[in-house]
Amino acid sequence: MPLPTLGQMIAALGSPPEWTAIDPSKLLWDNVNSILYINGEPVGGGGESGFFVAGVKDHHFYNDEVEVGIINDGFGNVGFGLEALSSIAPVAPWGNENTAMGYRALASCTTGQRNVAIGSEALEANISGHSNIAVGAYALELLTGANYNIAIGETAMYESLTNASNIAIGSWTLVDTVEDSDDNIAIGTSAMDGFIYGESNIAIGLSAFGGESTGDYNIAIGSGAYSSAYGGEDSYGAYNVAIGAYSLWGWDYFGRFDNVAIGFEAMCTGHVSNYNVAVGCQALRNCYSEELSVAIGLCSLQNQISGYGNVAIGAYSGKDSINLSCNTFLGYDTMTDQMNGHGGNTAKHHHDITPTAGIEKSYVEYAFSFVFDGVDESNLIPDNIYFSMPGSYGDGKTYEMHLTAVPICATTDSPRICTARKIYRYFIGDNDFYNSWWEYKRFRLVGTIEDNTTTEFLDSMTYTTLLEQDEYFGLCGSIALGNLACLYWGKQLVVDAPTGIKDAWFGNGVFDATPVDFTLNPTGGYGANKAGANLILAGGRGTGTANGGSIKFQVTPASGGSGSLWNPLANALIIDSNKVLQEFNDTTGAGTPQLGTNCPANTLTGPYTWWKIKTSDSSIGYIPVWV
Repeated sequence: MPLPTLGQMIAALGSPPEWTAIDPSKLLWDNVNSILYINGEPVGGGGESGFFVAGVKDHHFYNDEVEVGIINDGFGNVGFGLEALSSIAPVAPWGNENTAMGYRALASCTTGQRNVAIGSEALEANISGHSNIAVGAYALELLTGANYNIAIGETAMYESLTNASNIAIGSWTLVDTVEDSDDNIAIGTSAMDGFIYGESNIAIGLSAFGGESTGDYNIAIGSGAYSSAYGGEDSYGAYNVAIGAYSLWGWDYFGRFDNVAIGFEAMCTGHVSNYNVAVGCQALRNCYSEELSVAIGLCSLQNQISGYGNVAIGAYSGKDSINLSCNTFLGYDTMTDQMNGHGGNTAKHHHDITPTAGIEKSYVEYAFSFVFDGVDESNLIPDNIYFSMPGSYGDGKTYEMHLTAVPICATTDSPRICTARKIYRYFIGDNDFYNSWWEYKRFRLVGTIEDNTTTEFLDSMTYTTLLEQDEYFGLCGSIALGNLACLYWGKQLVVDAPTGIKDAWFGNGVFDATPVDFTLNPTGGYGANKAGANLILAGGRGTGTANGGSIKFQVTPASGGSGSLWNPLANALIIDSNKVLQEFNDTTGAGTPQLGTNCPANTLTGPYTWWKIKTSDSSIGYIPVWV
């Protein structure tokens, strides 16, 4: 059925008397093209499928006495759609300059101002809020009185009640945030979906900062960046920066603070880890309780557990290491022996747990280490064991845990001799493992197996009798430099390269016109009558019947003529593995040397050589040395 002409519409509006004709300057119908114009702008089409405006009353459009829209009512409000802007107050204070298009868009607005709602039920519950923009079905639907929000996309900021000054662009963005969440920016489908509360966060990317999470002043850029699989209000985190798909993604029971993760899966699945910097694909991935560490490079410090203060620069540097603290890794694939041999490269073991019966659940976590040559202690090998066992932590009761797979050091992996293995556990805790974590996370020594063969151990120690280890025990305070440099115990400096490091230069570099002297010092004493440390020089250690390396002292004698090229090094003194001094004076003595009364009684004859020495007064002396 064709729509009426403008003249027919105006004539029809003369009856009933309470209805008034439309000002032609505000409403024009193009009967040829079936287009409705308001204030000169096209706003709709007609024909058989178009809407039919039968009349106007109090600035509202009606079709068969059903309101289908509102035109400028004197306060700048414009609405189209069933019940759109249907609650504007007729008297002061009234809402003004609102624009609504869609079913029940801004339907509850009475005093709100300068809002834009486009889409079914967009800003439906808003009563007094002003300067909000909602585009998309159900966008900002439940907002009641907050201001300055922008929500574009289906259900964007759907549950928000009183949040202000947020920007949500994309379907399901900021959809679950109810209150106490201002100044957030979420761009991308499901960005900050599941976010509960927080302020001044930025999330850009599919599901960025998603999951059940809370926090303030975080930045997440990339698909799944800083998203949480589990969480809730206890997973609060702040001041984190995650850039890259799935960076800082994971499960969060306690939240994370002050981390910077840049790269695909950087710090992904990290848990209870704070104050870290991870740059590179999967850098610090799978970290657990890591703090104050820096990882730069592909997979650097990946799988690190319970450490802090580590620096790893280079692809794979520090990867697969446990309980490291204050170590430095510089170079490709610098590492520890944790997962690179010496047995124990299998983190999980099977145990027969035999607890004393009759009490409640608890948890326990074990770790093992190797002792080499009676002195050196290796890195820790983790063994997570969570099971039902008697008692609650620290109650003084007797526990019996039968460990049946204590790791053995594989002797083929190292020339060192494993003389013992130590067993540690975190704690025997109550049912709430995670609430106990922070207070009792340090290892406590349970016992030592004084061999490298026994695989069973019966742990019956009560918690209060265990000696807590300080944070520096195990592999800590070490430095690994160069490709494939590997740390084996704490407080080591290891320098390596694919073809070995043959020379080290200190001072002004390899050469300089005015080289400076260099002194190698161990630590000196501090305080009254404190001895300094010894300087120990050691040759490389041999195995079996082979000799160890010698200690050689070399100098550069002057040449016979002037020149600018280096003179060759010459041996001055060698101490070999049999503790024999070798001199290189080559001057041969003759005759019978005179022996003093303190010398051996027998008469020594040649051949012998002279050991040339320089005394404190710079005079030259000779000591005969017999072969």
